[in-house]
Amino acid sequence: MKTLWGLCVMAGLAVAAGAETAEFVIANGNDDAFTELVGNTDDITGTSIQLGSITTSDRATAGFRFITSGIGRGQVIQSATLRLYVESQGSGSGTAYYLHADTTPDSPSFESPNPSPGDRGDSSKTTANQYRYEWGTGIRDVSFSTAVVQEVINEATWDEGDPLTLLAIGAPSTTQWYSIATAYEGNPANAAKLILTFDPDQFQVPAGALGAFPLGDSGAVINFTDAPDTPGTITVQRIDSWPGGTFDGASALSHDSTAIFPDTVSHDAYWVITVTGLSGYVYSVIIDTTDIDGIDDADKLVIVKRDNSGDDWTPLNTTRSGSLLTAAGLTSFSEFSVGSEYASNTLPVELDLFGVE
Repeated sequence: MKTLWGLCVMAGLAVAAGAETAEFVIANGNDDAFTELVGNTDDITGTSIQLGSITTSDRATAGFRFITSGIGRGQVIQSATLRLYVESQGSGSGTAYYLHADTTPDSPSFESPNPSPGDRGDSSKTTANQYRYEWGTGIRDVSFSTAVVQEVINEATWDEGDPLTLLAIGAPSTTQWYSIATAYEGNPANAAKLILTFDPDQFQVPAGALGAFPLGDSGAVINFTDAPDTPGTITVQRIDSWPGGTFDGASALSHDSTAIFPDTVSHDAYWVITVTGLSGYVYSVIIDTTDIDGIDDADKLVIVKRDNSGDDWTPLNTTRSGSLLTAAGLTSFSEFSVGSEYASNTLPVELDLFGVE
């Protein structure tokens, strides 16, 4: 039976097949705040957060900073929701605001001297935004465009575990269209939450993107050394079983510059990596061998590649850093695994291949 990596339950949440849902919370009182436009008044550690507009000239910019986990660069976001506990509303017809995200790398808290919500201007917020009109009190789930989050996590500066800050900017030309939501200092249990549903196996790559895209929990990383001309998506499957297949008879240099003619391939894992939409790129693939058995001489391992299960494996010149193997200069995606000569690394070989029972 094939086991696919990347499907797990996070924070005890129910997860639909093929997707994961993660809920992120406000960690402390400096992670939610608001700024009133009139007088540029900041409220960093109050018990409530104002969203929307009191008058046409007095609007609030609210900020919510969430510490994330499990969201890698380019992870394809399928849905995004801001959950608020609304205590009261103004006398207008609802609450109107534009929802952006802060694009500042490793977005800081609102504690002085860091910028307050109102000081995070156009140069540090996403182009993508979502106009929201809300009415009602109690728990309010505010769904918004995934592009607001996607724009931030697609950046080369994004690392898994970075904070993600949302900015709710009051809409102009509205009067008494505001809400008062519970802040962390008011009741941590009712503070804002960010709920994201994402595909654990898909990663969005913008045109012009360079650098590393860790492919979730699969143990593989794609590092673009020449940026793609067009945007697209990477899809990965790590399959924890023997891939089978034969070799094309070619050799490749391993880390210690030995010419390796592989005759065995890992029985623990192989990776199927495909793309849609990308063109004009050059990349390196990095594979973590931590969970691969039968390694006696890691300097004589090579990454092997084939187009599909019906083709021969071709070895690639490979370097090593600790448990990480790297093959560079690639221009197409396909299946990958770890190969070697049996005399150096068994990987491990199955006895029935040699007629042993």
